[in-house]
Amino acid sequence: MKNLFYSFFELVYPDLCSGCNNGLLVNEKVLCAFCLVNLPKADIGLLTSNDLEKRFYGKVSFGHAFVYLRFQKKSIVQNILFDIKYGGNKGAGRYLGEKFGMEILKKSPSFKPDLIAPIPLHLKRFKSRGYNQSFVIGEGLGKILGVTCKEVVERVVSNTTQTKINRILRWKNVDGIFQVRDDSEVSGKHILLIDDVVTTGSTMEACLVALLDAGASKVSIASLAIAT
Repeated sequence: MKNLFYSFFELVYPDLCSGCNNGLLVNEKVLCAFCLVNLPKADIGLLTSNDLEKRFYGKVSFGHAFVYLRFQKKSIVQNILFDIKYGGNKGAGRYLGEKFGMEILKKSPSFKPDLIAPIPLHLKRFKSRGYNQSFVIGEGLGKILGVTCKEVVERVVSNTTQTKINRILRWKNVDGIFQVRDDSEVSGKHILLIDDVVTTGSTMEACLVALLDAGASKVSIASLAIAT
């Protein structure tokens, strides 16, 4: 009787796919089968260069670079990221983080940093949104890698949004906006820095530099998606 009730409830109020907004079937989670199969995966890369690595060449020292999906406007990935970032769908963030982690382990089964650090939000934006989307993605990633995700970096300056400014201004917009809360938490450790989507890489670079300045022995980088 209980299962019958839930089946009826799901029929009337089905969970919706984060990619296409259609109703999910009973055995589907976050994404429908069509969206899951058609996710535009990036070259996650480890031994060969990928698009994320290329954004940082000659700029700052980093360990490995991993990226899961390719981001384009009016795409499945844009819909998913919007749902995670603005739709309050933390479950989708954790789910995609787990999928990302599985892809990383396929490439490098032994990859295991000491800590996963999400790109932080400024406190004002965190309060308005209620959570940090990069953190929930990092939680899913950490579940698969067996690594704790912790917000060890804080954003000390509330910069303007990055979405409507050009490439040069993006670099100036993030200069000096991050600091590590407690150097002892990262000193001598291999940190995996995680973000939801990378465009120019300016935000991630600024956060990476803050971690290295605080004594991290190595910082690897990961982004759920990359703008192409």
